[in-house]
Amino acid sequence: MALKIDKTKLHHWLARWMIKLRRIKSVTMEADELNHLLSQNLPETFAFPVPGAKGELLIQQAKVAMPQLADHFIINLFCALHVDSMANPIYRAHVDIEGVAWPAYDKDKKLIFLKDIQVNKITLVQDEYSVLKDTRQLISALVPHPIRSVFGATMKTTLNILSSGTYTDAREYLSLYMLGNKQKILDFHKPELEKVVARLNDDSELQYQLNEQDFEERLFAEMGQDVQIKRGQLHFIFHREA
Repeated sequence: MALKIDKTKLHHWLARWMIKLRRIKSVTMEADELNHLLSQNLPETFAFPVPGAKGELLIQQAKVAMPQLADHFIINLFCALHVDSMANPIYRAHVDIEGVAWPAYDKDKKLIFLKDIQVNKITLVQDEYSVLKDTRQLISALVPHPIRSVFGATMKTTLNILSSGTYTDAREYLSLYMLGNKQKILDFHKPELEKVVARLNDDSELQYQLNEQDFEERLFAEMGQDVQIKRGQLHFIFHREA
C-alpha cells in the first residue's frame, strides 16, 4: 500500500522546524509588494482645522522606497487639499508630501504599522486641479444684498454677522485669499498637514493586521519577533542577530 503524504502539512512542519533551528532567520518583502498593499487601502481622507472653514487632506497615492543603506522608509504621498468655507469650495490644490518613517511590529496585537513619521517637505503641484477664490467673491455670494447695502459689506462687518461675532481668526485666515497666492495658503496649513501625516501611524486603514488564516502570516504571528529595513528590503525577523 502506497504511503500518502500531505505535502502541505509537510511543508508547514518543515518551515516551523527550519525557524526553530535558526536555518530561517527572516523573510523579506520588496518595495513593489508594499506599494501594491498600500494602493488597496487608498484613497483615504483626513480632516484638519481651518479658521471659519473646513479642511480635508485626501491621500490619493502613496509610494514607499527603502534605500540600501537606510533603516527607514522614504514616503511620498500625492494628495488633494480641500478647503470649504460655508459649504463653498475656496481652495483646491494637489500637493506632494515627502517624509520618512520606521516600520514597527506589535507582537501582542499581531499588527504591523509605521512609527516616528516625519515630514521633510510639502510641495504645491503646478497642475490644472486648482481653485482659489477671492474672499470678496465668496462674501458677495453668501451675504444677502440687503445686509451688504446696510452694513457696507466690509470684511470685518460681514464676518462678524456670519460668525456671530467671533470673526477675528476667520478674518485673518480669509484675508490670505486676497493675495491670490496658493503657496502662501499652503504654507499657512503646513503645520496642520504635518500633524495629519504624523497621525497615519494610528490609522487602522494604513496598518496591517496579520491574517491568521494565511499560513505564512500565522507563522510570523506565532514566531516572529520584529520587522526591520535592511539592504533595501523589509525583513520579517524570527531571530534577532546576536
